[in-house]
Amino acid sequence: MALPKIDLPIYNTNISSSSKPVQFTPFTVKEGTILMMAKESGELQTMVEALKQILSNCLVDKSIDVSKLPMIDLEWLFIQIQSKSSGENIPLHFKCKNPVVLASQTIDCGMIIECSVDLRQIQLPIVEKDSCKIQLNDKVGIVMRLPTFEATQKALTVKQTLQDHMLAAMCLDYIYDESSVIKADDAEPEELFDFVQGIQQSIFEEKILKFIDNIPSITHTINTVCPKCDYKHEIKLEGLADFFV
Repeated sequence: MALPKIDLPIYNTNISSSSKPVQFTPFTVKEGTILMMAKESGELQTMVEALKQILSNCLVDKSIDVSKLPMIDLEWLFIQIQSKSSGENIPLHFKCKNPVVLASQTIDCGMIIECSVDLRQIQLPIVEKDSCKIQLNDKVGIVMRLPTFEATQKALTVKQTLQDHMLAAMCLDYIYDESSVIKADDAEPEELFDFVQGIQQSIFEEKILKFIDNIPSITHTINTVCPKCDYKHEIKLEGLADFFV
């Protein structure tokens, strides 16, 4: 005898890369297990992989390629799914490091502070799409795009000193000169990486690193007071690692 199928509620949200609402369902026990194992690992790459799996399972439209979505959209979708699965208030714990004087010695307060983040208060930032064109010299320029899951995953496979270079390569959308336009998707990642390696250092630091440093991310600030030393804390949560709770 076949077991009954459990229907899940369906919710809608908007993302920066689509003009249409995206539908999703809440976590099941299966996704909850994936989330728990990823949190226990404490590794960013494991969290990113878990995020991809969870979203692939929870998105109603299975034609959406999660690996091609900008990371900011993945972060936003995860928060929306989490709010409908685990509740809208997520508990947080952190240690107060405010210096206090005890027996003539200055030490950290050390109080474990309990607070929570209301997921309903988190906003999807406005993504500027007109500031991604970078001129490398009089003839050659590039158009950058927001990093996708695929780009982030690729950047994590190289040494830390080269991660910005690989991320820049994977964020290339078009490369153009006076006579042609080349779509980055038509080139191999290694070719794009070599291209980035050939960019003048000062231009890379002034323009491309500026683009990387200003990649939008989900952020939220919590204000709370330590009950032991009365220090006023302003805690900024940003990106996948901080919201993967």
